[in-house]
Order: sequence, then C-alpha cells, then structure tokens
Amino acid sequence: ENEQVVRTSGINPVLKVDAEIESVLFDELAMLINASKVKEVHFYGAGCGKWEQAERIQKLLLELFRNKKVTVKTDLEGAGRAIFDRSKGIIFISGTGSSAGFMERGDLVDQMPSKAYPEGDNGSGAHIGSLIMKDYFLGNTPQSIKSIIDGQRKLPLDDLFLQFQNPHKSKLIA
Repeated sequence: ENEQVVRTSGINPVLKVDAEIESVLFDELAMLINASKVKEVHFYGAGCGKWEQAERIQKLLLELFRNKKVTVKTDLEGAGRAIFDRSKGIIFISGTGSSAGFMERGDLVDQMPSKAYPEGDNGSGAHIGSLIMKDYFLGNTPQSIKSIIDGQRKLPLDDLFLQFQNPHKSKLIA
C-alpha cells in the first residue's frame, strides 16, 4: 500500500522529556505527513525497551494519530524484523548505544541486558569514544587523534573532562 518514509530529529524517551518529544511529533512530523490518512503506526526506537518508556511514546503518538493502531517496539526488534522477517537469527546494533538479541518468527525472543553509558554498552560508539577520550586525558593518544580532538573541541580541558563524566553525554562522546 502507500508507505511514506519521513525523517525527523528523532525521539528517545530516555533522553527527551515529553515536551521535547511532542515538539518533534507536532512541529516536525505533523508538517511532513497527513495524519488523518495514516492507518497504523509502527514505531521502533531506541530507549523503548522498558514498558514505561514505550508507553510514553505510544501515548504521545496517539495524540497525533488519534483512533489509530499504534505499536511501539525497540529499535533492535525493528532491525531484526527488517533483516530476518519471519526467519530466525541474531541481531546486533552498534551506534551511540549497543544491543543484541535473537529473532524468531518476526519476534524478539531474547535480548542482551543493556546498560547505558558509562556502566555498559560495550562496543557502542559511546564506549569506543570513552576509550579514546580516556587515552586523550592521560596523554596516550597518537598525535593524529590528538590533533583531531584538539581541532574540534570547543571547551577548556577541565570542562571537557567534566562533560566526559556526564552519563547524558553519550552521544557527544560517541
């Protein structure tokens, strides 16, 4: 049928409060689509692994897509369905965060426990970035990497170190 793909700045219920998510939905998404013509919404997103977070997203989507079927699942399940459809296999995501799971018959049947930066997320961009930054702060990075960081950093070293320790800065570190 008629499918439409659109791009917004993104919504992650772990990183954004409801007002920020509403802004993305109503100031960005609603301008790109005709919500009244949408029959169903299937949202697959980072940060939707816990029911409370998925429920927040579903509630906010229902404000825009009134009286429509709205399902909210994890980004891992969305990637698994896209790759494996109804067959089975192991799926990995490594972006700002990381996750892995097992897909069977179109469902995510097992998922690796995921801890956010800085406690976990091994293999993620945040984890790899934190290893690079640790070496940078200790003076152990190769000159080529040090030059890149020095050329892009906008903060004094002490302020950068404080930013590096903030668990909400995983995207910056990645």
